[in-house]
Parts: sequence; C-alpha cells; structure tokens
Amino acid sequence: MGHVQCDSDGLEAVNLCKAGEFDCIRGVQMPIMSGDRALKEIRVVGKRHVPVMAMTAYALPGDRARFLDAGFDGNLPKPMMGPNLVAVLRSVASPDGERG
Repeated sequence: MGHVQCDSDGLEAVNLCKAGEFDCIRGVQMPIMSGDRALKEIRVVGKRHVPVMAMTAYALPGDRARFLDAGFDGNLPKPMMGPNLVAVLRSVASPDGERG
C-alpha cells in the first residue's frame, strides 16, 4: 500500500477519489455526506474497484452483513485491534476478490 490520506467528511473523501487513486477507504458515519452516500459516489467516480471499509462503533450481530449488503467490502468495528485490522485488510486485498 502507498501513503495514507485523511479526510474530514464524506464529501472530501469523494473529492479525493476523483483526484487520485487509493488502495483502501474507510468510513460510515461522516459529516456533510454519510459514508453510505459517499460509498455510492465513490463507486461511480472510481476508475477501478477500491475496497471501502465500514469503520464504525456498530459491532452488533447483523451489522457486518448490513454493511456488506450496502456495498462495503469489510467492517472494522471500534475499538480496532491490530490483528482485526490486519485480517480485514488482508481479506479485501485477497487475489480471489472475496470480500472480508
């Protein structure tokens, strides 16, 4: 993976995707434009499929499936622990394209 680029809201995330290429994006609850809406916009403007992670405090049974159904490639519930982060990133970067 390359460098890390931070955004402060969903709209900024979409604009960053229009301006450059990224290996992975995160977010769900963001100001100005929600993560769900930003995801839809990113899918439209993207030149290729970029894994988008739902990083959220939602960790109840069914939340992961809800995020995958919405089009996210994986779920990173908070608090993030190193092994969980590594496992999710590996799953979305898998050569077979299977979502994590």
